Amino acid sequence: VGPGDHELVYLSDSGGHGNLWVLNLETEQSRQVTFEHDPQVTIGVPVWSPDGKHIAYVKRGLNAWNVDLWMTNPDGSEAHKISDGGGWACWSSDSQWIYFSPPGKNGFQIRKASPDGGPTRLVREQGQKPAVDAEGRLFFVMNLPAVNGLSDMQILMANPEDGSPRQLARISGSRLSNWLLMQPVLSPDGKWLAELLTDGPIRNIWAQPTAAGPMRRITDFGHQASFIARRISWSSDGHSVYAAVGKGEADIVLLSNLTLPEITALSARARLFVGNDNGIAHIATAAGARCVIIFGSSNVTHWRPWSTGPNEVVREELPCQPCHGYFCAEFDKPECILRVPVERVIAAIDRVLRAA
Repeated sequence: VGPGDHELVYLSDSGGHGNLWVLNLETEQSRQVTFEHDPQVTIGVPVWSPDGKHIAYVKRGLNAWNVDLWMTNPDGSEAHKISDGGGWACWSSDSQWIYFSPPGKNGFQIRKASPDGGPTRLVREQGQKPAVDAEGRLFFVMNLPAVNGLSDMQILMANPEDGSPRQLARISGSRLSNWLLMQPVLSPDGKWLAELLTDGPIRNIWAQPTAAGPMRRITDFGHQASFIARRISWSSDGHSVYAAVGKGEADIVLLSNLTLPEITALSARARLFVGNDNGIAHIATAAGARCVIIFGSSNVTHWRPWSTGPNEVVREELPCQPCHGYFCAEFDKPECILRVPVERVIAAIDRVLRAA
């Protein structure tokens, strides 16, 4: 949202290609800001400068693994690239600097650039998803080493921006979605960081106080599967949040008594196969489907997906694995499969779909 909450910039595929549009919230009239037509190029994640003079956004071509940072005027004029590589844009409160995270030698860096041009400046050698307040405090994110397939996220604060950081919060990897690419967004008064967190199929907006303390949930979608665009925006007075929200609905269809050719045909057209280590999993792999396969007692080395496509195995390691699998000699129940948490399967699904 722009300064004063008079206009809002958003992404729309109206016209056949995703472009940035600006909506006047008073007249409800929209105007197109970018005019990209190349089907191999995607743009999005617009961030308006506090003074209203510039809109930063990202742009990516088919052959690039990372996005580039671009900037345009609100009327669509003078669009130009700020950095080769670099997303997670945020503005300083005086609009003199735009902070972003390009890839570096050891992960992501944090750099800043002037909207008037000139070379970018290194802020921190490591870190991503920055937010900066009027007092010069820099909030940023570090991903911790993955444990059991999930990586927790630290929210850190440094003052000055290149000083020693301290941990503000640690968020469990089970509450983060790989495809959502959540970035904490600072409120205008610098008191809150708005974050998108997940609980199974439900995503809500939470607020983390910058003075430390427990998070506060500011949306409640109940049990309705919900999806929130990865970039949200505060109103100018900090009393409300703007977000693009969608609801997820899908039919579950049971297909039974299928022949092997029918299973093969379905697997070849499926976006993803999720299931236990069994015959259908091997058919799906052979048919070229992306797979997330849950293992219990069987030998992963022998029966893992033998393909070069995006696939993952999810299992809970126990000293008794592998075994014959006809009965459990160690426990009353087959703990090797029962102990696999749903959260790890969901995380594997996210990674495979992103890799694809």
